[in-house]
Amino acid sequence: MRHTRWLLLLCYFILSLQSCSTKTIESDLYVQSISALAGTRAVVDLAPYIVDTEILPVAEDEIVFSGISKMIVGDYYFFLSGGVVYRMCKDGNNIVKVGNVGRGPGEYVSIKDLAFSQDGKELWCMDALNSILRYDASTLEYIGQVSMNIEDGYARAIIPLSNNHFALYYPNPSDSDLGHDNINFYCLKEYDLCGKEIRSSMKWSGFNAMAAFSVPMSFSDNHIGVLAPESS
Repeated sequence: MRHTRWLLLLCYFILSLQSCSTKTIESDLYVQSISALAGTRAVVDLAPYIVDTEILPVAEDEIVFSGISKMIVGDYYFFLSGGVVYRMCKDGNNIVKVGNVGRGPGEYVSIKDLAFSQDGKELWCMDALNSILRYDASTLEYIGQVSMNIEDGYARAIIPLSNNHFALYYPNPSDSDLGHDNINFYCLKEYDLCGKEIRSSMKWSGFNAMAAFSVPMSFSDNHIGVLAPESS
């Protein structure tokens, strides 16, 4: 009787751990579709929605950074311009480049998206080959690189998750997969910091046309990611 009781308790404990683990993973990749045009209304006066406004000219040594495609805010402003990442103080001064253009450690040819790790300590930059370059967000020291399989297609956005995992957003399958009938491809793929694929979500349905739009990933202040497919 005693052995049976301990066996039942052990089984309950294992099931409890599995339940907790599953809930955590599912919450990271939970996706909800929203039709923006069906739920919006015209607003003429934006004053009730704006707490404060400050204009900072983005320039350094008489060079103006135009075409900024994304900006994220921590202790500094980090912004992406022309495939290069820069850091700027919140007073608009002391603009420095993050990493260098090249093919060595910590270097890149072109950055497509950037994000903070969920604890805010690291800056993650996704290059044109689906690699994630990791930098210390305070010192800008290069930490390392995570490489993913380019055969999955070209990713367009990086999404930080818990436990230092992240997801990449692939608008379309690779060209070699597009010719297959009934293609089974998922647009969100979760990875760990070794580049191992953990799971996938958001099945492709042929609507994410590649086009020259801005980076499709943004975040609210409570770490909810908003992903806008590039065709709409």
